[in-house]
Amino acid sequence: MITKSSLKIGIIGAGKVGSALAQSLRMSGYQVSGIASHTSDSASKLAILVGANVQSLDQITLQCNLIFIATNDDSVTQVVQNAKWNSNHMVVHMSGSLSLEVLNDAKNMGSSIASLHPIQTFVGQDSSFVDVYFGLDTSSEILRDLLKNIVSELGGKVIDVSSADRALYHASAVMSCGYITAVLNDAVSTWVSANLDYEDGMQALVRLATSTIRNIEKIGFSESLTGPIKRNDKTSVKKHISTLQARSPHLLDVYCSVGKRMVSLVYKDRPDENHEWAQLFNLNSERKI
Repeated sequence: MITKSSLKIGIIGAGKVGSALAQSLRMSGYQVSGIASHTSDSASKLAILVGANVQSLDQITLQCNLIFIATNDDSVTQVVQNAKWNSNHMVVHMSGSLSLEVLNDAKNMGSSIASLHPIQTFVGQDSSFVDVYFGLDTSSEILRDLLKNIVSELGGKVIDVSSADRALYHASAVMSCGYITAVLNDAVSTWVSANLDYEDGMQALVRLATSTIRNIEKIGFSESLTGPIKRNDKTSVKKHISTLQARSPHLLDVYCSVGKRMVSLVYKDRPDENHEWAQLFNLNSERKI
């Protein structure tokens, strides 16, 4: 069994994820020994925060046995290819989109490998992993148990995600974060097109979206659906579409696309209504601007 005291942890990458991980590990009583980053200033700041040393890649692989690669996706392959791995290493990348294959060079040199991806966005100084889910993939039972214990101590939860399912898993996370941001941005743009204040729109619509998310958590998707589509109010939606065509035509496509997805939720058991709504949205979304 691997004990906490026997771990010497190295973190490669001192960006948002690497910084959050290092600080959370330190607060949970783990020894973070080394920080490596292509940006020396960020590595130095993080090392001071967690009582670690700024190290080169060679130094980290020489002195650490559990190494997290928290760089951007494009840099993971370069890190793996340039490091001197051996059978004493446990190598973990934290990318959501990359499979275990990116760590094959480390595996071929005898290292145990895993991917551990926090399903979370990090802004500012936020370093908490409490209630955060982590997608885990590894063929090493020892490393699996170790990472599950670490995540548990950080306050998070682990789900197993195979390499074959990785792309769909990551797509779901992107849709739940970046795509929602894009839709909200378009909603605020629509608000501004109505000659209303941008800051008021930010406050009002983000608050509305937040309350919707809370409703989904409490009562599920179907019961949280509201608005004209839920009420079968085609007149209001036709007004939305005609006004968007006239005043904000660049937002018509997203309005109709998301509307069709909502129709599929509301009328999934009523094919006639589903068809009528789909015709309404298809007719207008196909108009070229």
